[in-house]
Amino acid sequence: MDNTYTGKYGGLRAASLNLLSEEFIEDIAKRESSDFIPTLSQTGYKEEIDRLINAYPMPDSVELIINSHMVGMLSKAYAAMPPLARDFIYAYTRKWDIENIKVILSAKVSGYEIGQTEAFLVVQKGMPISPISGTITSQQYSEIIGQSGVEEIINSLVRFGYGAVMLKSIDDYRSTHDLSSILLSLDMYYYQNLVGSLRFYNGDEGQVAEFVRELIDWKNVISVIKAIQFGKLDAKGFFISGGSINESQIYSMLGKEIGALKGEIPFDIDWAFEAYRSDPLITYIDTAIRRSIYLKYLKLFGSSPSSLSYIMRFILRCEIERDELRSIWLSKHYGITGQRAESALMTRHIK
Repeated sequence: MDNTYTGKYGGLRAASLNLLSEEFIEDIAKRESSDFIPTLSQTGYKEEIDRLINAYPMPDSVELIINSHMVGMLSKAYAAMPPLARDFIYAYTRKWDIENIKVILSAKVSGYEIGQTEAFLVVQKGMPISPISGTITSQQYSEIIGQSGVEEIINSLVRFGYGAVMLKSIDDYRSTHDLSSILLSLDMYYYQNLVGSLRFYNGDEGQVAEFVRELIDWKNVISVIKAIQFGKLDAKGFFISGGSINESQIYSMLGKEIGALKGEIPFDIDWAFEAYRSDPLITYIDTAIRRSIYLKYLKLFGSSPSSLSYIMRFILRCEIERDELRSIWLSKHYGITGQRAESALMTRHIK
């Protein structure tokens, strides 16, 4: 065991006490939308609520509060991170840079204003999502959002590494005005860096490597399902390498009905295919795969204290809390009920 983890373990354990309990999540899910903020104010979210509740109109201000709180919690993970773990954690947390860039590009294509877009970004107090990375701050995001078009946004991101990757797909965008190739290039770039960042120095990183492979499988399966649903059966070049499902298996799935994929993918999510049959939303399958991955790795990572796995467990719990609160809030605000609202929840399924 690398003893550089030992002194950090207690700090991360203490930070975990600030995460919301399963009972709290279940309770707030049962309340009316008018009770959401008052109930959340009784927790560690009070600081963000007091500071940000009037920053934007509803429902955007609540998204901003939830995103900002997660960034603050993740800063505790960085404080508990020994130097040897930094490359992988940095690579992993760049997922929120990717998410933010996708939000900005999609908003620009849809014609949203700067203020409408900023509320959905995962940033806090002018800091980048990863304080160790020195990547994109909230001020820099404001400047990026202010660019006049998609190509200008991409050019402004060259200095952060993302723009050069997206420029490879710019000709496709110019001819189709479809962001799909550009967004896929970001995913490929992200997972390539994530796989390359993992180093075996403590002897117990195998669980984390397996976790990354399953994340790649998840992205590839969802890409297949989207291609089938939207009739793009000649979709080549979207495969992200590094997962357990090989390229030939991925492309063979393209010739099948979505329901027939149930036996082709390495996730036990029969309920999602049943839900999709009656209500064809890809969200059911996407959420089910993430839930399956979280369930498996929260247990595995929790059994390895003083390790990279334990740091990843804390980060995953922060992610789940953020996604869960967003799902609950948006379901309540927009009056989404029944199967659609229930299927988006994770906490009760990953105890």
